[in-house]
Amino acid sequence: MLAELQKEDRTNYILQSLNAGISREELAIGLNHSDYRSLDMYMRRHGYTWDKEIQNYVPKEKKISQEQVNGSIVHPGKINQIIALFEAGHDAKEVAKKLLFPNHRSLADYMKEKHYEWDNKIRNYVPMAHAESKELQEQKNNEVIEEQVSDSFINQIPRYLIPGIAQNKNVQLSHLLNQLVLDFSYENNITQRQIFESAILEFLMKHGYRHEVKALFQK
Repeated sequence: MLAELQKEDRTNYILQSLNAGISREELAIGLNHSDYRSLDMYMRRHGYTWDKEIQNYVPKEKKISQEQVNGSIVHPGKINQIIALFEAGHDAKEVAKKLLFPNHRSLADYMKEKHYEWDNKIRNYVPMAHAESKELQEQKNNEVIEEQVSDSFINQIPRYLIPGIAQNKNVQLSHLLNQLVLDFSYENNITQRQIFESAILEFLMKHGYRHEVKALFQK
């Protein structure tokens, strides 16, 4: 069944599966490739290349030389991919499709949320004027929330080494929430398991299980 997926569905399936933690080797078997190298060749033919840092395929346009980086702004995570694709001449609908946004409007909303705006002159996104001051204001408004999570590392993502044997747990999520998790995992180079474990520990500590959580790490 998987081997019969259409080209676009097939590439999206590969990207989402790798984001979910499935290995290239497992995907190659499921899609009737001889091995992961054959999978690499397939993705290269369709405009993607392997990125070792995030352990997933990215559009070839994202790969830029060191000469291009020197003296220019390097934008974070998915923003860099979006800007690179527009620079390569893709329109908004094509960029949204390549990066798995539902549509070009959700892409625009994403960039606005990240404090980027469309510049008609250069036909691309640029950082908003006064974006830094807006972020500082948001941080000020969130001080109360940050103080409540006193054991967390501010401006860092905590990664916990939890004792015990790993077990599978099936949890159903809204597809919109699931996409947020996938995006966060990709942009911050963190596995979905680390996201969920950290979130659960933070929740338990905030709701009366601080002692039990601390005892967990003493085992």
